[in-house]
Amino acid sequence: MKLESIPEIIVDKEGNFKFVQLKCNSRHILYGNSRKHLHRDLYHLFLIDFVEDSEARKEIIPCGGGRINIDKEKRILEAYGYSDSYGRFNDLVVRDILNRFIEENMRGFSLEIS
Repeated sequence: MKLESIPEIIVDKEGNFKFVQLKCNSRHILYGNSRKHLHRDLYHLFLIDFVEDSEARKEIIPCGGGRINIDKEKRILEAYGYSDSYGRFNDLVVRDILNRFIEENMRGFSLEIS
């Protein structure tokens, strides 16, 4: 897949899981799921699943991580924590991406960043 065509957020639709914040040229991507339990494993899984070109893989830099909890019953999406491997995610960038995600996919949910 070409880097430009990768969505800015790829996450599970519910539950509690780890995510990584990736920087690709001038854009940021959030990738998370419950399949992997280490942030560095998520990063490598992202590269395998979405980036075919080995040269393009060099352009994707992990710049933080944490956890996302999507509680459908309470209608809350929460991002929190940090990655031992990559540090804390950028609150402003993650807030912007998650607000767009909620607007497009989860209307009526509130966002909490802690």
